[in-house]
Amino acid sequence: MLFGELMRHIENEKKISVSLEVRHPLFLQCAALKLAPDQYLHHIQFCRAAKLHDGNRSCAANKKRSLALANHGRCFAGKCPFGIIEYAFPVRFQNRTAAVLYLGGLMEPDWQPPTFFHGELPRTAADDWRSELRDVGQFLCRMLEIELCHANENVKNKTVKRRSESYYLESCAAFIKGHYQENIALSDLSTLLGVNPNYLGGLLRRQLHSTFRRQLLNKRLEEAEILLKFHPQLSITEIAHQCGFSDSNYFTAQFHRERGLTPTAFRKSSGPFS
Repeated sequence: MLFGELMRHIENEKKISVSLEVRHPLFLQCAALKLAPDQYLHHIQFCRAAKLHDGNRSCAANKKRSLALANHGRCFAGKCPFGIIEYAFPVRFQNRTAAVLYLGGLMEPDWQPPTFFHGELPRTAADDWRSELRDVGQFLCRMLEIELCHANENVKNKTVKRRSESYYLESCAAFIKGHYQENIALSDLSTLLGVNPNYLGGLLRRQLHSTFRRQLLNKRLEEAEILLKFHPQLSITEIAHQCGFSDSNYFTAQFHRERGLTPTAFRKSSGPFS
């Protein structure tokens, strides 16, 4: 079973949210460690609505704080700015924080949802929720450590003295595919890979005649086209935020510039039955 499949199984069985923040390049190299795009994010219905509510500003700031705490190497519990409970489990590998596993998406019994949310409520936290999440988290962390060790041995056995240019190009594509919904930049990828951002940016321009920002924009617009065509229930603003655009007006302008149509016109001209 791939690790992403295991995460999904636990999520469905326990009725909790399971997501992973990756901080190690092995996640870009090992097929068994690659996840679905939503598994890199807090993705329950409420979290999606909260990110849409303020352009992901509150959630992104809270994620930054939690990652700083995770660098201390100890698991901890807390609430997001909107009152949702979660547990964070740092995964250490090669003397660094390789990933942070987030479990939760729970609400307290007396929690009142904000006025902007009208969907299905998160699961209510039982009295023993800490013990339950701790057991599940420790199990997933151990499985992840085993996968990281296995992936690292595979990399060593290849005895490649110097990473090839194709390695960096493939890593860039994988990073964008997994994180296009987030506010990412070339510097994030270069830090993850441990390479100079100027070298990485030059490689993209030389080999692809493109930039990281251009590759990211292309991916976001490709995903937007799919949502516009097959998900008529989603508004333009919702699609913009799901594809990583913090502002729907900017999304509309970029879509029109690149595709020659506004998102609304594209949706009308290329519906599933047109």
